[in-house]
Amino acid sequence: MTGDIANGTHTARVPIENIGLQIFTVRDLIAPEVLDLEGTFELLHDAGYRGVELAGDYYGWSPGAVRHLAESNGLTVWGNHFGPRTMVKNSWYDANERSRIFDEAHQLGLCQVGTGHSYVAPLTVDGYKEMAAAFNSWGEEAQENGFEYFYFHNHDHEFTLVNGRPLFDVLLAETDPRYVRFEVDLGWLMASGQSATEYLRAYQDRLPLLHVKDYRYEEGGARTVKAGTVAAGRKFNFTDLGKGSVDRKLSIGDCRRPTRFGWLVG
Repeated sequence: MTGDIANGTHTARVPIENIGLQIFTVRDLIAPEVLDLEGTFELLHDAGYRGVELAGDYYGWSPGAVRHLAESNGLTVWGNHFGPRTMVKNSWYDANERSRIFDEAHQLGLCQVGTGHSYVAPLTVDGYKEMAAAFNSWGEEAQENGFEYFYFHNHDHEFTLVNGRPLFDVLLAETDPRYVRFEVDLGWLMASGQSATEYLRAYQDRLPLLHVKDYRYEEGGARTVKAGTVAAGRKFNFTDLGKGSVDRKLSIGDCRRPTRFGWLVG
């Protein structure tokens, strides 16, 4: 299994060891009455994956046990979306919770820590500047605890336009690249009406992880693009990779080292 990255003159291959799966994609398989976690890890390895990202749930196991279970099935835990999945203030704002997160991340063997949930910050420039300041603080604290950086995974509403500018750009501008990186979800980004190519070309040094989710605008789709974005109000569904609108041959300009990207499918 490989992925293609086009730089305008040739196509580079993303090696298999750089392609993983966000475990939330196969959450239905993890149920005890289906495959459970161990059976799911075995299936993912057989399918060709070598890395997984967790979705904030250990499914009744301890973090260390999840790591052992993954490694015994030929998988490496690349990351975890630490924090709640509901629209509440993220637990990262609590110093005691951050201490627990760092401890669990070490048990998982992670090199970086991050979250996959949007916060309840106001959809304003000032609100996103405050969020960026929090990211900087958490990233610096993460480094003090032995991690490379803090990373953030987007959805669509981070691309709400304020004075014609996506709020996601505020996060990029206001965060310190020494401490903060981004796991760009291509499906959510493109569904919002933005160009993945333009972001990857302009900010590739800030985007060490790509979450490759596919989507298709459809009348009567189960999801609706958030208000305030370029594609506000459009209905869409997520779909299998390659069957929707995300072009896997992404033109990202002068990408001299494309294999540094980690692709997370799902």
